[in-house]
Amino acid sequence: MRNRSISLVFITLILWAIVTYFLIFYKSNKNKSKYKFGLQMNKLENEINELISINAQLLQEFNIQHIQSYNKYENATYKVNSLHNKNYSLKTREFMKVYDENKRKSIVRSDFHNTTDVSQPDQSDIDVPPIEKKFKGYFKIARHYGWALNEIFFKFAYETAIVIEDDLDIAPDFFEYFLGTHFLLTADPSLWCISAWNDNGKSDLVDLKSPHLLYRTDFFPGLGWMLTRNLWQELSPKWPKSYWDDWIREPEQRKNRSCIRPELSRTRTFGKFGVSNGLFYEKHLQFIKLNQQLVPFTKMNLTYLLKEYYDHAFVNEVYKSEVVAHTDLKANKITPLGSIRLPYYTRQTYKTVAKIFGLMDDFKSGVPRTGYRGIVTFFYGGRRAYLTPTSSWSGYDKSWN
Repeated sequence: MRNRSISLVFITLILWAIVTYFLIFYKSNKNKSKYKFGLQMNKLENEINELISINAQLLQEFNIQHIQSYNKYENATYKVNSLHNKNYSLKTREFMKVYDENKRKSIVRSDFHNTTDVSQPDQSDIDVPPIEKKFKGYFKIARHYGWALNEIFFKFAYETAIVIEDDLDIAPDFFEYFLGTHFLLTADPSLWCISAWNDNGKSDLVDLKSPHLLYRTDFFPGLGWMLTRNLWQELSPKWPKSYWDDWIREPEQRKNRSCIRPELSRTRTFGKFGVSNGLFYEKHLQFIKLNQQLVPFTKMNLTYLLKEYYDHAFVNEVYKSEVVAHTDLKANKITPLGSIRLPYYTRQTYKTVAKIFGLMDDFKSGVPRTGYRGIVTFFYGGRRAYLTPTSSWSGYDKSWN
């Protein structure tokens, strides 16, 4: 119906222009005054502009409806990894402290329809190689993840799940973000997860005025992420006994697939005393900026994130940026107004520059955190910056660990 309305407006516009054109010239041939001719032309111009405005409005409304229909999502579930740190909660850490288990379940059910609470039945000790006894917690976490995802995808037969650790705060648009990006997972086989996390999401490394910005990344971020049953069917038969997040980042699992991640994180961890015993927390994790603005992702056209559109535009934008020295950027001596590029050629060069700007400098299977095609995007001193390999980059070097 909307297409039909747009077509009618176009046809009306064309017919009106033709009829008016002949009327004007017919009357001008009758020696009408130039003044009257000018009035007629002004009237015609105003009417055409009005029709163009109406048509543009119809097109915009149609485009929004098209985006919303394209972004249709199937039922999804979310899992809270609550094996450890039971004094933490989804939104506020006080939630788990103030209410007992039955009260918490009651509150959750009142906020969400069709909720199902499942608890890990196997709380037994776990066999760990003697050399890894102090890392027993990582073995239990991997067991818990495997069990929970089996329940979600195989027992309850959900198509999609959002995994949320219990030491995460979530942004106001957390669910809106996942609903809006859900279609990307099914539309693009080169994607295997949507993540709410930016590993380099400190306040001074992100554009606080652009909470709508999203990127592709080759680095699996975790910390609030969405996956499909198809992916779990692939991973579950070989699920590891420990260190699942490092395992999932290996080339054998990633298979050159990417994730979507935001400019501003939609999750923030407050879990200082977990299994990792504060690893990275004091120096890095506590400074991650949690988005506080509502972004209507379900009403936005996010097809630019599909690989067929994204790669060419992204690479072109990056490598046309002016090359500058990292010392000049750090000292705020950059004159170009646009985006800038900081080249790196070796693993050590990358780590040196990353440390200077407060970026996480580690690699997992050769992939830098937030990297896409070896490029790490951040915001510094009011400008977009790219830490980049050469334009002839052809893949990650797994020895860069």
